[in-house]
Amino acid sequence: AYKVHNIDFGDGEKLAMTIPWGDVSTAYYTTGIENIDVFIPGSPNMIKNAKRANWVRPLLGITWVQNLIKSRIERTVKGPNEEQRNQLPTYV
Repeated sequence: AYKVHNIDFGDGEKLAMTIPWGDVSTAYYTTGIENIDVFIPGSPNMIKNAKRANWVRPLLGITWVQNLIKSRIERTVKGPNEEQRNQLPTYV
């Protein structure tokens, strides 16, 4: 979240932040556009937490830290079921 803007994604303005996106590294070769940023909508709290994550990013390369996080995710994170996913729109 190194850039934050209000962007209209087609259904009114939303607060949005940049995210790292792998395809952007090859986009120059297919489009000729030199500087491409990818934005996603996010709440102020989500953006604040994304900025905080930059401080702990170096720790994420440590295997035991990764294992600890993966274990916690498996125990606590429950995603939407198929019916819920079918009802949630995605705008690209």
